[in-house]
Amino acid sequence: METGLILIWEERQRQINESGWNLDLDADKYARGQIKQAANFCYEQARIKRGKVLKENISWPNGWIKHFETEMRSRTVIELLIICGALWLAEYDRTHEDQFLSKAGEISFEIDILLLG
Repeated sequence: METGLILIWEERQRQINESGWNLDLDADKYARGQIKQAANFCYEQARIKRGKVLKENISWPNGWIKHFETEMRSRTVIELLIICGALWLAEYDRTHEDQFLSKAGEISFEIDILLLG
């Protein structure tokens, strides 16, 4: 069985290699917190699907393609958490701030609990 950390890492590699979302693109283009907002959106959507949050409070980042918001809303809890963790890794790649590695680690732990549950 793959762990949450491996699943997050694989998703981040997919984002880079298949979708082209890499440091060169992220560094300047998303300096206003859009990656963090997308990560928080995915996390909140996972919590809504689990019944932990009843009301949506976090919106999809302004200016980001609406198609991706719709796609995120259709994802499973685990898929949302994997994407959330990968977005935290993307923010780490962009800023080199350890707090974002910690957030990805926390998400990987949540994934592990769900996978074992």
